[in-house]
Amino acid sequence: MRRIKAYVHNNPARVYAFCFAIAAFITRMYPDIPVEAVVVVLLALLGVGDRVQRVEDKKTLEALYKQPPKN
Repeated sequence: MRRIKAYVHNNPARVYAFCFAIAAFITRMYPDIPVEAVVVVLLALLGVGDRVQRVEDKKTLEALYKQPPKN
């Protein structure tokens, strides 16, 4: 379980993209799902996307201020 948490923490954009793809796949496979449920899931994923973007921005800023490794 620790490895999964570490993977999600280190790669939130990949997990987010996977979840969005699964949501699209399920919607395509089961067209009888109510539109309201699909809209709620997509809005929730958009909210998660905002959080993912903030995490990625933080990682980028931290990397910008690190000293590059000496070769």
